[in-house]
Amino acid sequence: MQGIALATRRPKDYAVDGAGWREQARARAAEHGLGRAELEALERREPVPDVQPDPDSLAARLSGPDGLTGMHNTFARRHALAEIAGAFPDGANVAQLEAATERYIRHDTVRSLDHAPEREARFTTEGLLSCERAIVDSAQRRRAELTGIVSPAGVAKSSQPVGLC
Repeated sequence: MQGIALATRRPKDYAVDGAGWREQARARAAEHGLGRAELEALERREPVPDVQPDPDSLAARLSGPDGLTGMHNTFARRHALAEIAGAFPDGANVAQLEAATERYIRHDTVRSLDHAPEREARFTTEGLLSCERAIVDSAQRRRAELTGIVSPAGVAKSSQPVGLC
């Protein structure tokens, strides 16, 4: 049945009627309040330069608590690139994205982690490392308090199955 349907279908017409297309475009523009005068004014306008994100503001956002390490402790370069791509309001070409990503990866808020050559390089942020250092330092300072020690009876009690109601 599908073969019959394909065999009897009329071929698509790919010819573009320029005059008809222009008339449709004018009608759509008019629906949005763009008449001949507005369209001519748009044609005369000088192009505006692309808006590029400020590297330090971008790094502050990506390296901040809600940035790339907001949900995970580490990130790959591709994660940074994806976030950076969204920071270009007018879009960006590959060279601009690569340059901005490289600037971010080299920013003083980003730390490269040791990685095996066969695996993707991973990064973290100085802010996250500072938080981790503070947690470890606090635990070491309070080690003599025996605050984090659980008795063998407590361990045994916690490993017993809990009944459901």
